[in-house]
Amino acid sequence: MSNDVDLGARTVGATKWSLITQVASKLISPLTTIVLARILAPSVIGVMSLVTMVTSFADLFSDAGFQKYLIQHEFRSEKDLRLSADVAFWTNFAISVFLLLGVVLLKDWIAVLVGDSTIGLAIAIACGSLPLTAAVSVQTAIYQRALDFKTLFYSRVGSAFLIFIVAVPLALVGGGYWSMIVGTLVSNLFLAVWLTAKSDWRPSFRYSLIELRAMFSFSGWTLLESFSIWLTSWAGTFVLGRVMTGYYLGLYNTSTSLVNSAIGIITSAVNPVIFASLSRLQGNRVLFNSVFYSMQKVISLCVVPIAFALFVFSDLLVEIILGSQWLEASTYFGLYSLASALVIVFCHTASDAYRALGKPRLSLAAQLGFLAIMVPSLYFGASMGFEVFSVVVPLARVVGFVVIHFVICHCVVGLSPAIMIYKLRWVYAATLFIAIPVSIVIKFFNVGAAIQIALALFSVFLYIAELLYIRDLRETLVWLLVKFGFSSFVYRLLPSRLSGLVKKEFSEDWGDVSEGR
Repeated sequence: MSNDVDLGARTVGATKWSLITQVASKLISPLTTIVLARILAPSVIGVMSLVTMVTSFADLFSDAGFQKYLIQHEFRSEKDLRLSADVAFWTNFAISVFLLLGVVLLKDWIAVLVGDSTIGLAIAIACGSLPLTAAVSVQTAIYQRALDFKTLFYSRVGSAFLIFIVAVPLALVGGGYWSMIVGTLVSNLFLAVWLTAKSDWRPSFRYSLIELRAMFSFSGWTLLESFSIWLTSWAGTFVLGRVMTGYYLGLYNTSTSLVNSAIGIITSAVNPVIFASLSRLQGNRVLFNSVFYSMQKVISLCVVPIAFALFVFSDLLVEIILGSQWLEASTYFGLYSLASALVIVFCHTASDAYRALGKPRLSLAAQLGFLAIMVPSLYFGASMGFEVFSVVVPLARVVGFVVIHFVICHCVVGLSPAIMIYKLRWVYAATLFIAIPVSIVIKFFNVGAAIQIALALFSVFLYIAELLYIRDLRETLVWLLVKFGFSSFVYRLLPSRLSGLVKKEFSEDWGDVSEGR
């Protein structure tokens, strides 16, 4: 029990620092995107996305899937962990160098393949950071395994800030897509140096083929799963890059990036902690399932209202954030946000559960099933024009992902979709209670920006009121705030009658996180 209590305390601390990290870095990253979108044309942003697609593909294989193994595997001793880290580092480094040489030799062919024959040199230079992946991925895994997200906070915030201070000035002086390439290279170098300097582990000249074989038995499936995730993430970029112009590619990728950044403030903070914590609980399925449902509920409390807000105020947000030249992207921006309210809460958390149980092949199966639905939808939507594409793709994302993951959870993993839906019923009900009437007012009465801003502020206050009024939501919110050390603030803020009620509910209905409450 003491180990479970310790894990609960470490999980809360890790989530706190992970959340702070993601809030800071995710505020800087979209700020960079917004500023660059104001400076650069959508077609230039589209070229940048093609380069990023190639570098992310190479990064995928340079990591070889070892990062998740180092987090998930139960090592017999610290010595075994360090040996596995050494094997992962040198294997990743060798693969990275090999990939870099391959990209340099085939850069022009790769450029033609992705749909722009002029960006071969840009692709080759952008891949110059591949060898740094060996250090960054292994060190990140060690920090996450130890739930040390405080150290990761400084590294990631510094990395995001470096991209901004390097890329924006270069864009202002006419650097075009080179501004982001140079900024990313500088950022990755900083990450590698910082994480290594702060870590207790340094790569040593040790290697074990036996250990490599044992690691690859797990990581092989993880690598295939990561490849399938890359395909689902970048299939739209590849299809649009070949079927439509760079202008629409810029609209698509910028919209997707901004939505992911906004929602990622929560998911990027909580998901690594979910995976690391559930990995420690894989031997206790009752506790595993209980913690999973609780984490899913905490995520939904923030993700669902954010996603619906992005949908309801999509036109206003696109015009304010990106400018009028991007307004054609508002439909896709809104519907992609709406789809995220379901996909992230139900599907992304399920994938973390599969990996935590040592079953990455289930996530691979889900990704491949989703691709079978998504790729035809992408081609159909792109061939019919961007307006049709903006509707078809988010719809296919919801139908494909949610159905597939529900089937796997119910039939294979032992996680009940019915329980998931039941536990989250009040979150969606509270959000829809606000989103539906506000959306009707905006869409059918064509109100101006000032009224929309007033409606947005009113919606925030109304949602907070719902959190305090609906017992199910209040319990989750108070539990979260108390676990993060804000109990005295909560009890002072609430009226005395409600404060006493909350204290009673908290003591009766919420135990330690280690109890799965």
